[in-house]
Amino acid sequence: MKKILGLGLFLLLVSFLFIYDSFRGQERIASMLDIKMSPASLRVVDCESPFATDVLVTCAIEVDSVDFTMLLEGYSYKKRAISASSYSVVGPNIGKEFEVTEEFSVEPDNRKFKNGGRVQIFTDKQKKRAIIDYYIE
Repeated sequence: MKKILGLGLFLLLVSFLFIYDSFRGQERIASMLDIKMSPASLRVVDCESPFATDVLVTCAIEVDSVDFTMLLEGYSYKKRAISASSYSVVGPNIGKEFEVTEEFSVEPDNRKFKNGGRVQIFTDKQKKRAIIDYYIE
């Protein structure tokens, strides 16, 4: 009986941590993109942030294509058509590789990025998968 109870508590804790981490990931994306709230359909696949003197965060995400435009509400992005692999557009190879067809980029003003920086979103044709690259100098 104690083993079953212990296993049940362990599974409950793991479930809680998984749910908490998914909300924290959505908050991180909202902060990076300067939006109030991430779309409910957003799923953070993976994020990497190497130790450096600058802030550099790269995340792979999945989102319902209907919700994709919500990710663009925080900044005035420049849109550019490209043809590349998600593994070739930024440094770390994170998430499942996909064909990138569009890049959205912005270099925010000095109020938020005092010494410069940029935000880039690389997405597939359906706007279901994306790589977000966030850099503050």
